[in-house]
Amino acid sequence: MKEQFKNKRSNAVFGYLRTIRLSRIFTIIMGVLVITMCTSLAQADNDKTYPGSMCQARFYQDPDEFHTWYGSIMNVGDDYLDVNCPVVRDESGNVSHANVTVRDLNGNNYQDVYCYLAATKRIGDRVYSWSRSWNSTGSSAEIQNLVLYFGNFSPYGGASHFISCRIPPRSNRGNSEILSYHVIER
Repeated sequence: MKEQFKNKRSNAVFGYLRTIRLSRIFTIIMGVLVITMCTSLAQADNDKTYPGSMCQARFYQDPDEFHTWYGSIMNVGDDYLDVNCPVVRDESGNVSHANVTVRDLNGNNYQDVYCYLAATKRIGDRVYSWSRSWNSTGSSAEIQNLVLYFGNFSPYGGASHFISCRIPPRSNRGNSEILSYHVIER
């Protein structure tokens, strides 16, 4: 009887220890998963989308020459409209690329919406600048996405970023416009 009691007692202790080991293993596995998820979230892209109406005329423009309409900026004048579109960048990331959503309704094949993504930084008395550009292809009521890549090139940390665009004049087909722009940080 004494031996039988001893076996039951050792089985109970062994079962208890096995439960503790499994719970510790489970805790360790969960900890590794949480750390992995947090690390992947920290490395995720940081996307920001802005309405085209945030773009501002680069040079003095008569307010009757452009309109902001339902979040877009539209050229209703007879001359090109040059605009700068601000980019709010997190201190921790670099802008890798941007997409500018445009509608080019100017019928002239040589008057496309032209945009470039730029970064500038003042170091001492010099200003350094980098940019990549793209333009729309032809006139169409269809929306076009202009993809502006910095590629593997990464400007100095602390640079200010912006998108600059040239919107062609109005035509008998309608007014060209910037609907929105989307910036991706890494």
